[in-house]
Order: sequence, then structure tokens, then C-alpha cells
Amino acid sequence: MSRKSWLAFCIAIFLPVVGYLIADRFSQDAIHMPHRYYFDTVLTTTKNGKQVDDTVWHKVNNVVLTNQLGKQVSLDDLKGRVLVADFFFTHCPSICPTITRNMKKLQDALKLKDDRLRVDTAFVQFLSFTVD
Repeated sequence: MSRKSWLAFCIAIFLPVVGYLIADRFSQDAIHMPHRYYFDTVLTTTKNGKQVDDTVWHKVNNVVLTNQLGKQVSLDDLKGRVLVADFFFTHCPSICPTITRNMKKLQDALKLKDDRLRVDTAFVQFLSFTVD
């Protein structure tokens, strides 16, 4: 293999790989979700002759906290909703802004793109807890 063909081969292989790695590293739009979700149990029932699986997710006991307005709020106030929660430090310069951006992206993704569908997405509540 000549030197020119070897150089062309290296450029053809390594340039796209390096470009991908740079784009992946500095991409602001990438949402990195956990690869596994852990559930408590799966209930299997039979309805109309078909096997139906229902996942039972983990439930937490009631917690009473103070919100940013100084009011007492509890998780019981949100019964019947799916809670998406994150924990952060208010003065964290590293991962916390990324967590906040990802929560915003999740919230925006839940918004309807087509108003004619008339689907109520109020069953999901996003919560952010500061641990300062």
C-alpha cells in the first residue's frame, strides 16, 4: 500500500470518528437516559384470553417539605400523578445545569406538538429538590 493511499485510508476512517466524538462530547441536545429502569414487580393477568403484564413501579411514603414560596407541600398533594424528580445543588457549576436542561427537555417533550389531539399531560409532575 502506497503512502498516499495509506494517508487517504486514515483520513477516511479517523476523521469521521474524531468528528463524531467531538460532536457527541460537546452536543447540548444529547439526552443521556439511564439504560435500565428498576421496578418492584410485574403483575400478569389474563383479559379476554390474552396475557397482560402490568409493571408496578416503586412508591414512596409521604414527605412534607417547604417550597420556594415558604409553603408546606407534600407528596400526597400529587397523588395519582407520575413524578419525575431530580436532586441538585443550587451552587453546583458542573453537572447541575445539565440536569436542569435535561429536565426541561423532558418537560418540553411531553408537551403536545399537535393541539388537535387534546391529550391531557397533567398526569406528569416534574419536581426538583435542592439539597443545599
